[in-house]
Amino acid sequence: MKTDIQIAQETTMLPITQVAAAYGIGEDDLELYGKYKAKLSNEFRKSIEDKPSGKLVLVTAINPTPAGEGKTTTSIGLAQALSKAGKKTLVALREPSLGPCFGIKGGAAGGGYSQVVPMEDLNLHFTGDFHAITTANNLLAALLDNHIQQGNALGIEALSSSMLSNSSTAWFSIVIVCAWQSIAMNTIIYISGIQTVPEDVYEAGDLDGATGWKKFRHLTFPLIIPFFTINMVLCVKNFLMVFDQIVAMTSGGPEQSTESISYLIYKNGLSGGSFGYQSANAVVFFIVIVVISVAQMSISSKKEEQL
Repeated sequence: MKTDIQIAQETTMLPITQVAAAYGIGEDDLELYGKYKAKLSNEFRKSIEDKPSGKLVLVTAINPTPAGEGKTTTSIGLAQALSKAGKKTLVALREPSLGPCFGIKGGAAGGGYSQVVPMEDLNLHFTGDFHAITTANNLLAALLDNHIQQGNALGIEALSSSMLSNSSTAWFSIVIVCAWQSIAMNTIIYISGIQTVPEDVYEAGDLDGATGWKKFRHLTFPLIIPFFTINMVLCVKNFLMVFDQIVAMTSGGPEQSTESISYLIYKNGLSGGSFGYQSANAVVFFIVIVVISVAQMSISSKKEEQL
């Protein structure tokens, strides 16, 4: 079995002007990027605005198989099949970034005999738009940074200060980062819980006239309380034990405003020389966390409802 790149490199490509001509697009309507790539001009786009629209087939997000048949391969294969059946077909794909090309996923131009060529150009540089965007972003960032360092004559206050340098907002920054790190797992737990609610429950609720908020409050939430309990225990535990974010972002500052119990135990134990004393504090802290967690689970378990 040939690899994707072997198939792509052995393909005899048609000039992009010839491909466009098959769809009634003249060379004057193209902005050429070599022999096999082109953009459609704005004039051409405006010239077809009044023409009737075609039919759109949307291939939504799907998980690729181990062989790599995902959204792009399926979309291209479907377009090939429709074209083979005599339909006038065009496939529209998003331009891939460089990220997938250097990971285990590989390129983003399809696979096998259902791929777009020139494959290497599409995956790496294409028409240069991604490079233009990233270069413009870096230029603006460098411009702002240099302007602020040179005295900030424009008075861009929002960019000349940091939340981490302000004792009244530094802890809020830690909270934002912690929430951002944990929200995905919490969401997955809640989704898993919702999927366990039988459809029969909702059907019975519909018969009784339950809708919207009432359906969630009286049907969904009582049945996902075990998942809610797990999330609450994890959130409280992570809040009490926040440490990594403080070490990485503030080291307890400014003015000791972001020091947590875990960080104080670590700081005073290793840097302060009271290792034995802080070890005892760590044991006590562990017991407190266990007690709080058990109390949470005990209170929540009383409210759990089972079918």
